[in-house]
Amino acid sequence: MKSTYSITLQGTLPVIAKIQIQANSESEAAVLAERLGECERQGVKTTAFEIEAYPADFLRVEDIAEITAVGTPDVGKVWKRYEIETLLEQGSI
Repeated sequence: MKSTYSITLQGTLPVIAKIQIQANSESEAAVLAERLGECERQGVKTTAFEIEAYPADFLRVEDIAEITAVGTPDVGKVWKRYEIETLLEQGSI
């Protein structure tokens, strides 16, 4: 009997962060932008940066964070093995 699993992948998706800063010089603007980018306080980056994500094809998977057996999936596509193999071989279904 086959089971359905919910899998959470950890990865990174490169983004372009844009911001406009008024400063006395290019170096001052660069320093301020770096300080914002390195800040760990909640909401700072969300407030300051306009984020443009690359397409999902740029995702780099680093690890599997969680695998959980689920009963009937509530939402979303449930991929079958042959569909995954077809996708990997042909590049699309």
